[in-house]
Amino acid sequence: MPRAKRYTDPHPELGLPEVRKLWQTEGLFSDHYLKKRIQENSWWPNDAEAQPIFEFCKALYEKRYLACAKNNEAFTRQELLDKILEKLGFPFSNNLGLPESQQDLEPDYILYPDAETKERVIDRSREERYRASVAILEAKKLNHPLSQISRHQLRYPHQQIRDYLNEAQVLTWGILTNGNEWRLYCRDTKPSHFFAINFELAIQSLDNFKFFVALFAPAGFVRDEQKKCRLDQVREGALAAQSELEEDLRKRVFTLIEILANGFAERVENKITDTDLPRLYENCLIFLYRLLFILYAEGRSLLPVEPKSRKYYKELSLVRLINPLRNFSEYDSRTRTRLYEDIRELCHLINGTEEKKNVEYKVPQYNGGLFDPNRHPDLEQWRVADCVLADVLRGLMFNPVPERGQAALPVETVDFGRSARSAIGLDLRRIDGASFPSPKGLLTIGGGQSRASPNRYLLHAGLHRKIYRPEYGRFAARRNRPARKCEGRAQRGIEG
Repeated sequence: MPRAKRYTDPHPELGLPEVRKLWQTEGLFSDHYLKKRIQENSWWPNDAEAQPIFEFCKALYEKRYLACAKNNEAFTRQELLDKILEKLGFPFSNNLGLPESQQDLEPDYILYPDAETKERVIDRSREERYRASVAILEAKKLNHPLSQISRHQLRYPHQQIRDYLNEAQVLTWGILTNGNEWRLYCRDTKPSHFFAINFELAIQSLDNFKFFVALFAPAGFVRDEQKKCRLDQVREGALAAQSELEEDLRKRVFTLIEILANGFAERVENKITDTDLPRLYENCLIFLYRLLFILYAEGRSLLPVEPKSRKYYKELSLVRLINPLRNFSEYDSRTRTRLYEDIRELCHLINGTEEKKNVEYKVPQYNGGLFDPNRHPDLEQWRVADCVLADVLRGLMFNPVPERGQAALPVETVDFGRSARSAIGLDLRRIDGASFPSPKGLLTIGGGQSRASPNRYLLHAGLHRKIYRPEYGRFAARRNRPARKCEGRAQRGIEG
């Protein structure tokens, strides 16, 4: 097989990487559902069903990769996509204009559920042929970046598929592909939402390829009497699973703030007294948002965690801590603060405190104030023990939270901001009868008003979800963009 294309650097025009993992969920499905639940469905393909398609697609891709890479979109369609669609069981019509459209819109393919359906409508009107179809597909040449503005169209490829779905009205699902990445778009979701599978990685193993068969074969698009298809059910199941996970994390946030606050307070060197409790609560929220921001950015590969040989991954990333955190003897000290020092260095890097480090680690600089040491001097002076911070990280990075000797699934992508916003407007209270400075467990969360500004925290919560915004083409806040202007835009994004 020709050497696989390496997904290393994002496209400079956007700052958003193409698919690097087997799949990428952008609001359409959820990692948690795909990893834990989807294979429990009765329709999940078995080896006998998937093996022939897998072998055909693997051989075809390896045979045609170089030729398609050297030629245009029409060649990719003829020599690769047409054959894959036929093997999946999709009859199709090419370049059939949308009926009753004010625009000149012509999808590359309309896909039928089976050959009989196509034969029944092939000589009928465009309206009838579209009503009989189950999806549309827009194709690009092999390796064409799907997150980049097309030079000829002067818009993003996903905007084309969205226009087709909106104008067709009778179709809910569409596919966008360049051959090595296959994306699903749903008319009923936000324009930025999609699911993508890396075809190059899918053909590396039968187990991987089953995800492609399950989600891109005709059976996934066929509608029942309620006008719903398997993909609709997957989306609804994924949303339900995501909501359950986020509700669990929302409740967990309160516990994590208490653990962190007590960790700061019990350290005598921090010199925290009763009068410092509002300040302590605010700093705990800031620190928590910093961790959430970093976890989200690493989960989306907006920080350079791939490949794992990169210096950032090996020396500073949070994701590198997943295995050590499973080992409860790794960060168990109540006196050492090496974990806090590592995270403090990482925060300085994201803030751009030393610009040479940003160049060295290939990390963009963020100027929104969340990581600014001058705005949050207490977090520069205070420290928290390894064992405390390790517990906080486990609570954010695993679901369920691991216990000694028990494996757990890392939490990759959830709406952390929604979970953390539930802590806004509360405060820290001393447990009755406890002395100060104190042993662990002195502080608990109350229901009063802290000095924390809800607007500030809403801003931070939104930024962690909107680090990348396509209309800006870069991190939402980079040093070369004025801070106030950037924060205003981010705030509008949250309100919208």
